[in-house]
Amino acid sequence: MTPPLIVLGVGRSGTTLLRVMLDRHTTLAIPYESFFVPQLAHRHGRRPQLDEFLDDLGRLRTLYDWGIAPEDVRPRLREGMTTREAIAAIFETYAERQGKTRWGDKTPLYMQQLPLLERLFPDAIWVHLVRDGRDAALSFLELPEGFSGKTWAQPRTTAQFAARWRTEILAARRLGSHAGGRFLELRYEDLVAEPERELRRISDHA
Repeated sequence: MTPPLIVLGVGRSGTTLLRVMLDRHTTLAIPYESFFVPQLAHRHGRRPQLDEFLDDLGRLRTLYDWGIAPEDVRPRLREGMTTREAIAAIFETYAERQGKTRWGDKTPLYMQQLPLLERLFPDAIWVHLVRDGRDAALSFLELPEGFSGKTWAQPRTTAQFAARWRTEILAARRLGSHAGGRFLELRYEDLVAEPERELRRISDHA
């Protein structure tokens, strides 16, 4: 299986726009935000018990939003597989339903879980989208309260967002120092101004 392509970016940095663009590719499927990867990884350790894993999948609203059910994932699961492989099987099932051979992910909340993602997907291709922190802050803080959060506390002031922005940017760049040639950083402003050029950069990178 071709390595997954994982889009990184602080919230309100244009990752949804980039996801939509990349999802138009004939072989790449990137669903709406997953949210479940850390939950499943922490719950099931290195190797899941398949019945328990499937039971947990049945409780994930995200799967049904994607148009798949635990029964659709079951044929890709096997005894002795790692939790990493079992989680990948969910995305592979989604990609297959879309008629595509490769999967990706775009979930900004995972910016706080990058060491975990790096361990789970050691061969992943990473695309880090950076938006001017001032514009990202304005966009984020204009959201209705509660709209942007799923699990972790969200910034409520410009200063809090600035601290989050800096922390997450540096975390992504640390991951990039480990990933080497599998990591690409681009700017939101360049993507909007020259989308064809920037998408070609990603295509060449991936």
